Amino acid sequence: MEPAAITLNQTSRVFELPGRTGKPLYCRQWGDEQEARALVLIIHGLGAHSGWFEAFGSRLAMRRFGVFSFDQVGFGLRKDQTFNSRSQWQDEAVAVYNHVAGLASGKPVFLMGNSMGALVAVKICRLLNPRPGGVAIFSPGFDGFPGRFTIPYKLKAVATALIAPDTELALPYTVDDITSNQAVRDELAQDELKRLTIPARMGLELLNFTNELKKEVQTLPVPLFMATAGIETIVDNRHSERFFDKVDSPEKTRVTMDDCWHDLMFEAQLPRLLDELEPWLVRNLSST
Repeated sequence: MEPAAITLNQTSRVFELPGRTGKPLYCRQWGDEQEARALVLIIHGLGAHSGWFEAFGSRLAMRRFGVFSFDQVGFGLRKDQTFNSRSQWQDEAVAVYNHVAGLASGKPVFLMGNSMGALVAVKICRLLNPRPGGVAIFSPGFDGFPGRFTIPYKLKAVATALIAPDTELALPYTVDDITSNQAVRDELAQDELKRLTIPARMGLELLNFTNELKKEVQTLPVPLFMATAGIETIVDNRHSERFFDKVDSPEKTRVTMDDCWHDLMFEAQLPRLLDELEPWLVRNLSST
C-alpha cells in the first residue's frame, strides 16, 4: 500500500560517490537493487535537489523498482560546491549512471529527468553504455515559461553573466509556482537545501544548453515517456510538444496531467502518474 501523504520526510538512504574535484557527490537510493525489477536514475531540476523525489522514489520502490538520484553541483547537499559549466551536469550524470548500472546485475536501468534534469537525461542518453531501457522526462525545461522568463529577464541575466558571472540572480518563480499542494509549499519554504537564486554563469550555461538541445537532438535510441503539467507557469510546454513531435524514437508515450502544476511529484495526482509510468517501464523491461 502506497503512503498517503506527499512529503519530503526522508525515506532514502544517502551515500557518497567520489567527485572529480575531490569533493563528494551526494546520492540517494530508494528500494533494494537486488529485489527490484529494474533500476531508475532520476535527475532533479533547477533549484531543487534529490530529496525532492522522496514521494516519487518511495512509491516507485514499492512497485519493485530501485530508484537513485543525486544532487547536481550547486544544489542540495552540494550548494557550496562551485558550478563552472554545463559539462559538469553531463559528466556527473554519466558517472552516477555508470555506478547504478554497475549495481544492476544485468537488469535494465531507466533514465529519468525532471524539468532541467530532463534536458540532462536527453543529452546523455545517447552516450551511455549500457544503453538505458528508456528515457522518461517530466515537465521538461526546453525553454522557460514566457510570462516568467521574459526577454528583459533573459537579457539582464546574460549581461550579468558576462560582466559579473558569480552574481546571484533570483529565479523568476517561487515555491508557490512549483506545486498546488499547500502542505508541500510550506515544507519547501522551510527547506534549507533548496536554491531559488543561482549564479549568473549558471543561468547563461542553462540558456546555451537549452538552445543546443533544441537544435541538436533529432533522435533518441531508446523509448521515450513524457509527462507535462496542465497548469504550467515555469516551463514552456510548447517547446516540449515540439520536441516530442519531432524526435525520432523507437516508441513514444505522452501523458498530460491536466490538473497538475509544474512539479508532478508533489501533486495529489502522483499515483495516477505512477499508474501511467509503470506500464511503460514494464513494457520496456524486455526490450533492453
